[in-house]
Amino acid sequence: MSETVDLESLERQVVARYMEKCGAGWQLPDIEPLDTSDWYMGPLPGVPQFPREQWLIRPQCRIISLLTANRMLDLWDDLDDKQRTDVSILLSFGGRERIA
Repeated sequence: MSETVDLESLERQVVARYMEKCGAGWQLPDIEPLDTSDWYMGPLPGVPQFPREQWLIRPQCRIISLLTANRMLDLWDDLDDKQRTDVSILLSFGGRERIA
């Protein structure tokens, strides 16, 4: 029996769980967000502009990375700091390859 996995919804679900776990230890005060809408002045003359990073996603590898991270989130309270860092690395780079 084969079950199809929607990569986009899986990614959204796992990242939301990760943010929930990471944010559980933080109690941030209710403050007004900083308005930065008028900060950007455009590219500076004479300063080289670099192209944005481009990433290739390998769907099967990405799904495996997300499922592994999801399982590690189930064990979150038993993980040490290195293992928690591994979860963030899986979410950031697992199944992805930088091509530019």
